[in-house]
Amino acid sequence: MILLLGTGITYLIGALAGGLDTEEECHSAGQAYDSAYRSAHFREFGRWYPLHEKCHAGYDLVPAWVNTTLIVLPVLATLCLAYSVRLAVIHRRTQKKESS
Repeated sequence: MILLLGTGITYLIGALAGGLDTEEECHSAGQAYDSAYRSAHFREFGRWYPLHEKCHAGYDLVPAWVNTTLIVLPVLATLCLAYSVRLAVIHRRTQKKESS
């Protein structure tokens, strides 16, 4: 559960990286805002994954660790779930053998 909560928080961090005004956030980060680049790549900024909020071709406001973390945390959550199911099955089999 904590891994999924971490995934949600990470997604929010990435999704809100551009703030309400991307141009202002770019200038705050010391980067130029290239409206021609953003117009040419407008579909890239509306996707669910990978998250991007680029000021220009060479600078993304979304931290580099966000997209990697959005893959790693759900994979870890799935592995933990699979392992807990495995342990539950082993426990159930052990109880059946002891009761026989």
